[in-house]
Amino acid sequence: MAALLAELADDIEGLGSALCCDPEVLKNHMVNLQGIDLVAQKARQMSLVLEADCVSQGVSEVRLETLRSRLEAITEQAG
Repeated sequence: MAALLAELADDIEGLGSALCCDPEVLKNHMVNLQGIDLVAQKARQMSLVLEADCVSQGVSEVRLETLRSRLEAITEQAG
C-alpha cells in the first residue's frame, strides 16, 4: 500500500508539472495547481507512515502539520 501511495504521489506530481508547463494554465489556475501539489505531498507523507516500523513514530515525522494532526487523532482513536 505504501508503494502504491508513493506511485500515486509521483503520478500527481507529474500531472501538476505538465500543467505548469502551460503559461495560461499556470496564470489562470495557480491555486488549483497548488492543491494538486498538496495532494501529492499528502500521499507521499502517508506512504512514509505506512513504511515506518512504528506507526506512531512515522506519524510524528509527517512534515505537513494539518495532516500530522489528523493522523495523530486517528491513531489515538485506534488506541
